[in-house]
Amino acid sequence: MSLKQQQTLFDIYGDVGLPIELVTLNVLRTIISAIGILFNISLVFVTAKTKALNSPCHLLIAFDCLVSAWYQLASFVSITVLFGPGHQFIPIRPCCLQILPPFQFGFTASFTAMFLISLDRLISVLFPLWYSLREIAKKYYLIPMFISTLVSPSIIIYAQYQVVYTVPESTQVICVPHECSWAWAGDLIYVIFVSFYGLTLTNYIIIWIVLKWHSWKSINQNLGRKLFNYSFCLWAVGLFH
Repeated sequence: MSLKQQQTLFDIYGDVGLPIELVTLNVLRTIISAIGILFNISLVFVTAKTKALNSPCHLLIAFDCLVSAWYQLASFVSITVLFGPGHQFIPIRPCCLQILPPFQFGFTASFTAMFLISLDRLISVLFPLWYSLREIAKKYYLIPMFISTLVSPSIIIYAQYQVVYTVPESTQVICVPHECSWAWAGDLIYVIFVSFYGLTLTNYIIIWIVLKWHSWKSINQNLGRKLFNYSFCLWAVGLFH
Protein backbone atom coordinates (compact mmCIF):
# COMPACT_ATOMS: atom_id res chain seq x y z
CA MET A 1 0.00 0.00 0.00
CA SER A 2 1.54 3.29 -1.04
CA LEU A 3 1.25 6.55 0.80
CA LYS A 4 0.62 9.80 -1.00
CA GLN A 5 3.82 11.80 -1.26
CA GLN A 6 3.93 15.55 -1.70
CA GLN A 7 5.04 16.90 -5.04
CA THR A 8 8.83 16.92 -5.17
CA LEU A 9 11.22 19.45 -6.68
CA PHE A 10 12.06 16.83 -9.29
CA ASP A 11 8.41 16.75 -10.38
CA ILE A 12 8.55 20.50 -10.96
CA TYR A 13 12.10 21.10 -12.17
CA GLY A 14 13.29 17.68 -13.26
CA ASP A 15 13.25 18.52 -16.96
CA VAL A 16 14.53 22.10 -16.83
CA GLY A 17 16.80 22.08 -13.80
CA LEU A 18 16.55 24.03 -10.56
CA PRO A 19 16.14 27.81 -10.84
CA ILE A 20 19.07 29.94 -9.81
CA GLU A 21 17.10 31.27 -6.82
CA LEU A 22 16.81 27.83 -5.21
CA VAL A 23 20.46 27.04 -5.88
CA THR A 24 21.47 30.38 -4.34
CA LEU A 25 19.35 29.71 -1.25
CA ASN A 26 21.02 26.34 -0.77
CA VAL A 27 24.46 27.92 -1.17
CA LEU A 28 23.58 30.55 1.45
CA ARG A 29 22.24 27.83 3.76
CA THR A 30 25.51 25.96 3.42
CA ILE A 31 27.55 29.09 4.17
CA ILE A 32 25.45 29.78 7.28
CA SER A 33 25.85 26.14 8.33
CA ALA A 34 29.63 26.40 7.89
CA ILE A 35 29.71 29.45 10.16
CA GLY A 36 27.51 27.63 12.68
CA ILE A 37 29.82 24.61 12.62
CA LEU A 38 32.84 26.80 13.38
CA PHE A 39 31.11 28.52 16.29
CA ASN A 40 29.72 25.27 17.71
CA ILE A 41 33.03 23.42 17.49
CA SER A 42 34.82 26.41 19.03
CA LEU A 43 32.49 26.31 22.03
CA VAL A 44 33.00 22.56 22.41
CA PHE A 45 36.78 23.06 22.28
CA VAL A 46 36.70 25.86 24.89
CA THR A 47 34.49 23.78 27.20
CA ALA A 48 36.82 20.79 26.91
CA LYS A 49 39.90 22.91 27.60
CA THR A 50 38.51 25.03 30.46
CA LYS A 51 38.03 23.17 33.73
CA ALA A 52 35.81 25.94 35.08
CA LEU A 53 33.30 25.08 32.34
CA ASN A 54 32.97 21.41 33.30
CA SER A 55 29.72 21.91 35.21
CA PRO A 56 26.71 19.79 34.17
CA CYS A 57 25.02 22.74 32.44
CA HIS A 58 28.14 23.66 30.46
CA LEU A 59 28.59 20.02 29.45
CA LEU A 60 25.02 19.90 28.18
CA ILE A 61 25.50 23.11 26.19
CA ALA A 62 28.72 21.72 24.70
CA PHE A 63 26.89 18.49 23.83
CA ASP A 64 24.15 20.50 22.10
CA CYS A 65 26.79 22.39 20.09
CA LEU A 66 28.55 19.16 19.14
CA VAL A 67 25.46 17.39 17.80
CA SER A 68 24.27 20.60 16.09
CA ALA A 69 27.60 20.93 14.30
CA TRP A 70 27.33 17.31 13.17
CA TYR A 71 23.83 17.86 11.77
CA GLN A 72 24.86 21.07 10.00
CA LEU A 73 27.31 19.03 7.93
CA ALA A 74 24.27 17.65 6.08
CA SER A 75 24.06 20.97 4.19
CA PHE A 76 27.18 19.99 2.28
CA VAL A 77 25.41 16.85 1.06
CA SER A 78 22.73 18.81 -0.80
CA ILE A 79 25.33 21.21 -2.20
CA THR A 80 27.31 18.24 -3.51
CA VAL A 81 24.17 16.93 -5.20
CA LEU A 82 23.21 20.33 -6.64
CA PHE A 83 26.62 20.81 -8.22
CA GLY A 84 27.06 17.19 -9.19
CA PRO A 85 28.17 16.52 -12.76
CA GLY A 86 25.25 16.44 -15.17
CA HIS A 87 22.41 16.17 -12.66
CA GLN A 88 20.95 18.01 -9.66
CA PHE A 89 19.02 15.08 -8.19
CA ILE A 90 19.71 11.61 -6.80
CA PRO A 91 17.38 8.64 -6.09
CA ILE A 92 15.44 8.97 -2.87
CA ARG A 93 16.48 5.67 -1.28
CA PRO A 94 20.26 6.21 -1.24
CA CYS A 95 19.62 9.70 0.12
CA CYS A 96 17.10 8.86 2.86
CA LEU A 97 18.34 5.39 3.79
CA GLN A 98 22.12 5.74 3.51
CA ILE A 99 23.32 9.35 3.37
CA LEU A 100 21.09 11.35 5.73
CA PRO A 101 20.37 8.96 8.68
CA PRO A 102 23.71 9.62 10.46
CA PHE A 103 22.98 13.36 10.43
CA GLN A 104 19.46 12.77 11.80
CA PHE A 105 21.03 11.63 15.04
CA GLY A 106 22.56 15.06 15.51
CA PHE A 107 19.36 16.88 14.57
CA THR A 108 17.18 15.01 17.06
CA ALA A 109 19.82 14.90 19.80
CA SER A 110 19.96 18.70 19.65
CA PHE A 111 16.28 18.93 20.63
CA THR A 112 16.73 16.54 23.54
CA ALA A 113 19.86 18.42 24.64
CA MET A 114 17.89 21.67 24.81
CA PHE A 115 15.32 19.91 26.99
CA LEU A 116 18.05 18.53 29.28
CA ILE A 117 19.55 22.02 29.63
CA SER A 118 16.17 23.44 30.67
CA LEU A 119 15.67 20.54 33.09
CA ASP A 120 19.09 21.16 34.65
CA ARG A 121 18.26 24.86 35.11
CA LEU A 122 14.87 23.97 36.60
CA ILE A 123 16.47 21.65 39.17
CA SER A 124 18.99 24.35 40.11
CA VAL A 125 16.16 26.85 40.68
CA LEU A 126 13.76 24.54 42.53
CA PHE A 127 16.45 22.95 44.72
CA PRO A 128 19.28 25.52 44.82
CA LEU A 129 20.81 24.37 48.11
CA TRP A 130 20.85 20.71 47.10
CA TYR A 131 22.13 21.60 43.65
CA SER A 132 24.96 23.80 44.95
CA LEU A 133 26.08 21.50 47.78
CA ARG A 134 25.72 18.18 46.04
CA GLU A 135 28.37 17.20 43.51
CA ILE A 136 26.28 15.90 40.61
CA ALA A 137 28.17 13.08 38.92
CA LYS A 138 28.75 13.65 35.23
CA LYS A 139 27.59 10.13 34.47
CA TYR A 140 24.02 11.10 35.37
CA TYR A 141 24.12 13.57 32.51
CA LEU A 142 26.08 11.40 30.12
CA ILE A 143 23.45 8.66 30.38
CA PRO A 144 20.50 10.81 29.16
CA MET A 145 22.81 12.33 26.52
CA PHE A 146 23.63 8.88 25.18
CA ILE A 147 20.02 7.72 25.32
CA SER A 148 18.84 10.89 23.57
CA THR A 149 21.22 10.26 20.68
CA LEU A 150 19.78 6.79 20.16
CA VAL A 151 16.10 6.57 21.04
CA SER A 152 14.41 9.52 19.29
CA PRO A 153 16.56 9.38 16.13
CA SER A 154 16.00 5.63 15.88
CA ILE A 155 12.23 6.16 15.95
CA ILE A 156 12.43 8.88 13.30
CA ILE A 157 14.74 6.92 11.02
CA TYR A 158 12.52 3.83 11.34
CA ALA A 159 9.50 5.92 10.32
CA GLN A 160 11.38 7.34 7.35
CA TYR A 161 12.43 3.86 6.26
CA GLN A 162 8.80 2.79 6.27
CA VAL A 163 7.49 5.67 4.15
CA VAL A 164 10.44 5.83 1.74
CA TYR A 165 9.74 2.26 0.65
CA THR A 166 6.19 3.25 -0.30
CA VAL A 167 7.35 5.41 -3.24
CA PRO A 168 9.02 4.28 -6.47
CA GLU A 169 12.75 3.74 -6.25
CA SER A 170 13.16 6.08 -9.21
CA THR A 171 11.90 9.09 -7.20
CA GLN A 172 14.54 11.84 -7.34
CA VAL A 173 15.44 14.37 -4.61
CA ILE A 174 18.12 16.99 -3.94
CA CYS A 175 18.77 15.20 -0.62
CA VAL A 176 17.62 17.52 2.13
CA PRO A 177 16.09 16.06 5.34
CA HIS A 178 12.49 17.21 4.84
CA GLU A 179 12.28 15.22 1.58
CA CYS A 180 12.45 12.00 3.59
CA SER A 181 9.43 12.64 5.81
CA TRP A 182 5.78 12.81 4.82
CA ALA A 183 2.44 11.12 5.65
CA TRP A 184 2.39 9.54 9.13
CA ALA A 185 6.19 9.74 9.44
CA GLY A 186 6.04 13.51 9.04
CA ASP A 187 3.25 13.70 11.62
CA LEU A 188 5.25 11.57 14.06
CA ILE A 189 8.34 13.75 13.69
CA TYR A 190 6.21 16.86 14.18
CA VAL A 191 4.73 15.44 17.41
CA ILE A 192 8.18 14.51 18.75
CA PHE A 193 9.68 17.93 18.08
CA VAL A 194 6.63 19.83 19.37
CA SER A 195 6.73 17.70 22.53
CA PHE A 196 10.38 18.56 23.17
CA TYR A 197 9.73 22.23 22.44
CA GLY A 198 6.68 22.20 24.72
CA LEU A 199 8.49 20.50 27.60
CA THR A 200 11.46 22.85 27.24
CA LEU A 201 9.20 25.91 27.18
CA THR A 202 7.28 24.60 30.21
CA ASN A 203 10.51 24.23 32.18
CA TYR A 204 11.56 27.80 31.40
CA ILE A 205 8.10 29.14 32.29
CA ILE A 206 8.32 27.38 35.66
CA ILE A 207 11.82 28.82 36.14
CA TRP A 208 10.50 32.31 35.36
CA ILE A 209 7.59 31.91 37.82
CA VAL A 210 9.87 30.64 40.60
CA LEU A 211 12.39 33.45 40.09
CA LYS A 212 9.59 36.03 40.03
CA TRP A 213 8.17 34.56 43.24
CA HIS A 214 11.57 34.68 44.96
CA SER A 215 12.01 38.26 43.77
CA TRP A 216 8.55 39.22 45.05
CA LYS A 217 9.21 37.53 48.38
CA SER A 218 12.55 39.31 48.71
CA ILE A 219 10.90 42.68 48.00
CA ASN A 220 8.21 41.99 50.60
CA GLN A 221 10.82 40.96 53.16
CA ASN A 222 12.77 44.16 52.56
CA LEU A 223 9.57 46.18 52.80
CA GLY A 224 8.69 44.36 56.02
CA ARG A 225 12.07 45.20 57.51
CA LYS A 226 11.69 48.85 56.55
CA LEU A 227 8.21 49.00 58.11
CA PHE A 228 9.52 47.32 61.25
CA ASN A 229 12.43 49.77 61.51
CA TYR A 230 10.10 52.70 60.89
CA SER A 231 7.64 51.45 63.52
CA PHE A 232 10.46 50.86 65.98
CA CYS A 233 11.74 54.42 65.43
CA LEU A 234 8.26 55.83 66.00
CA TRP A 235 7.92 53.75 69.15
CA ALA A 236 11.33 54.91 70.41
CA VAL A 237 10.48 58.56 69.72
CA GLY A 238 7.17 58.17 71.52
CA LEU A 239 8.93 56.52 74.45
CA PHE A 240 10.98 59.62 75.15
CA HIS A 241 8.07 62.05 74.85
